[in-house]
Amino acid sequence: MKGIELLNELNAEYLKVHEDYEWNFWESYMGDKSKDEDFIETKKKLENFKTDKESSSKILEAYEAESNPDIKKRLGYRKQFFELYQMPEELKGLRDSIMELEQKIDSNRKTRETGYKDPQTGEFVKMSIGVMRSKMMTESDENMRKVYFR
Repeated sequence: MKGIELLNELNAEYLKVHEDYEWNFWESYMGDKSKDEDFIETKKKLENFKTDKESSSKILEAYEAESNPDIKKRLGYRKQFFELYQMPEELKGLRDSIMELEQKIDSNRKTRETGYKDPQTGEFVKMSIGVMRSKMMTESDENMRKVYFR
């Protein structure tokens, strides 16, 4: 396969996996829990594309065989891209597990109730993290600043 054809093929494949990842990221990030699993799957596909040894080898071969300086330069960029993302196969499972844990943490963070326990009444007072942070900086009562901090 010629260098330019390989670049076009890889660029189209990257565009597809990256667009899928972006759509699922934003839907999941904005709170659509039904997209959490889709997000993880598209993130894995994106990471697998970046770490694909076969694509890296094809780019290297095309780079070494290319005589057109403009195409060789573009192949060099893609070659560098794949070199930056290579990882040992035995670590890919760990990477996937970490992604799943990060998603669970993010999901829990989005759905947890935030606030503080009022030291006088013992009742939980709902309050956003941003408001507590602001109160922590402006409250004159040191004990209440500590309550907001916790």
